[in-house]
Amino acid sequence: METTDQPQNDLFKELSQPLYKSRRWLRFMSVASVFAGLATAVGNLLIGFAKYGILAVLGILVGLWTAWIGISLWRTASAVVNAHQIGTKEALLRGLERLHTVVPLVGMTVLLYIVAVPLLAVVMALVASRLRRG
Repeated sequence: METTDQPQNDLFKELSQPLYKSRRWLRFMSVASVFAGLATAVGNLLIGFAKYGILAVLGILVGLWTAWIGISLWRTASAVVNAHQIGTKEALLRGLERLHTVVPLVGMTVLLYIVAVPLLAVVMALVASRLRRG
């Protein structure tokens, strides 16, 4: 016997299907981001801080930021799976809200890299020219 909520639940399950199909990629990206972020932070803490001082602090912050994105991706994947299994409007909205948290974080990271990569290239060129001179 079908309840009156069943067609609506089926609709929300259907709407969550594209994200649900991506759940493994979300989890993979999550684990990779957390691992890369923690490796970056710990590497800058152990190796970089002694040699580069304040630049290592920036590296630690970038590493923690990356790990935070990974944690947010994991929470998004969990909310998406929950939305697909439960099939309610509230569960779907929770999953989409989690995704709404992740997308700006990734966008800000891309902007950071757009600024940081050319800046690092200039710094590396300056260091290389000093090493050649002296």
